[in-house]
Amino acid sequence: MHAAHAAELRRTQRWPHDPDAPYLVPPIAQSAARGQGDPIVRELIFTLERLYYRRGALRNELISDFGDMLFPAFPELLLRPPKKKKKSVETPAAENAPPPPKPDFDRRRSDRMEATVRVLIVLACCCDWTNMEIKDPIGGYLSVWRLAELADLPSRLVAPEWDDDEGSTRRRQDRVERILQALRLARIVVYTQQHREQLDDGRYTTTAPAVRKLSIYFFRKFGGALLKTFDWRRTKLKKGKQDAQQKAFTKGVGVDLRTAEELRKLSIAGALPTEERAQKPESRTREESADQVSRRRTQKTATLRTPEELIDQVHVENPDWSFPDVLAEARKRFVERGPPTRSSREPPKTH
Repeated sequence: MHAAHAAELRRTQRWPHDPDAPYLVPPIAQSAARGQGDPIVRELIFTLERLYYRRGALRNELISDFGDMLFPAFPELLLRPPKKKKKSVETPAAENAPPPPKPDFDRRRSDRMEATVRVLIVLACCCDWTNMEIKDPIGGYLSVWRLAELADLPSRLVAPEWDDDEGSTRRRQDRVERILQALRLARIVVYTQQHREQLDDGRYTTTAPAVRKLSIYFFRKFGGALLKTFDWRRTKLKKGKQDAQQKAFTKGVGVDLRTAEELRKLSIAGALPTEERAQKPESRTREESADQVSRRRTQKTATLRTPEELIDQVHVENPDWSFPDVLAEARKRFVERGPPTRSSREPPKTH
């Protein structure tokens, strides 16, 4: 009786679907659709809406009258996994004509593309742009059921097999699993690592979270505003992450005691004494002697750029000198004579 009830629930859940008014943005991305949140997600929502309405021409690019590409082709989204069927001996496989499309083909195609867009938006909302890993907003990684929950997609109960317990049913999200398989075939989800358990009959089953990564090429293929926003946002986040790691390393977070002690000694050695730090720059200037002021000004002048005309003049006078010697002599003359004034365009005079 339980098996009959589970078989009744096995029917795929449907909801009212209008191809002209699709439900593309899940609840997790509603704020981004209103112009808030992650700028990459905002641009991606706008781009994927155009992708949905081009679901019937995914094999062709959209070209403008001036020859510019307005929207790329996505034939990889039409790929299907190979089916393992036994070939009949009487009728070869080549003679079998493809079955005609069913009357609800357009509705099923738009329904599938709607689910694909929603899954892609959820993956973008949960993506860490520094390493392109997809993580759950509440922590950890996304499982299939959690992804179906965030994308607001239906699920159904699977009837138990003959070797399962009478009261055992497992929840399975067939729609999300098919979309993930299509995204892996299209190389949009380029990495998946998930723990699987092998059953007694050799099959594998799993409901655990998986480590997934989005493809950078997926964003580069669109180009335009999406690619500019993606590169700008990802570079900014990666730089911020590197700065945070550098600050944490300097403070000794995540390093061993020996390295932390060395960092502490280096910071103490490089710091100024307390009395000298508390002293104001004006009071130090008053206490400096004339020789110290002259030496400091000479050092400051030496750091200025040596004019190229002076370097060429020294090279003409001493053609057999090496370049370091010529540069040293030119810098010496420049320091002795001082830099030229702003009104003078001629090189300084030499002895």
